[in-house]
Amino acid sequence: MTAPDILFCIPVIARAATRDWEVVLRCLDRTLGTLLAQTDPNWRAVVCGHDPIDFPDDPRITGLTVDTPLDGDDKWRKITAIVADEDDPDTLLFALDADDLLVPGLVAHMRAEPADAWLIVEGWSLDARTGALGRHGVPDAAHPRRAPIWKCCGSAGAVRRVPGDLKATRQMMVRHFELPETAPRYGQTLREVPFPAVAYLVAHGENQESRSGREDDKLRYIAANPVDPAEAAEARALLGLAPGPVD
Repeated sequence: MTAPDILFCIPVIARAATRDWEVVLRCLDRTLGTLLAQTDPNWRAVVCGHDPIDFPDDPRITGLTVDTPLDGDDKWRKITAIVADEDDPDTLLFALDADDLLVPGLVAHMRAEPADAWLIVEGWSLDARTGALGRHGVPDAAHPRRAPIWKCCGSAGAVRRVPGDLKATRQMMVRHFELPETAPRYGQTLREVPFPAVAYLVAHGENQESRSGREDDKLRYIAANPVDPAEAAEARALLGLAPGPVD
């Protein structure tokens, strides 16, 4: 199996649905920064939204504007719009939320190891207001309250297009909490990324959780699954973050 192309599909909420558009832009800029920091440069990203956005000057990052009716967090429609233009069955499609952060070795690993699809199990939740990190992974006797990051974070893995079935492809990408079930259903064998690969940024004010009232659940998770200082420093270095709050 040849090294696949990686396409990051990034939906962005409409400006009219936000309280502070500048927060959305800062989050997106950090997310794109972690793509630009990838050790393997063989990736592309399409950012889909209702509003014009200035991107970093890099030909791998392009924008796709939609004029569909506003419907809150209309991630389904925007992922569909991106994937509809991508017909290469060998490309790995990665739904990346516009406020999540990737470690720099993720693209290199997904391209170096042959797989139908990838599932991210380990990572962190990050409280934007305090900088506190909570660890994600498989629960065990020592960490009974841990949860795999694919259960709560939209940036959960990469899949291949299901030939002739855009709806199935979209389902795998958007319903991340079902990915271990849906990928095999559509003939894709998942491999787990063997290291913490993504940070899920919460409590910055423009999260879906902030709007739906589930933010406290995310903050309780961080408090119940703390990260020791050494790992926290390593995670921040990998993600290009300074200590303290995420502005």
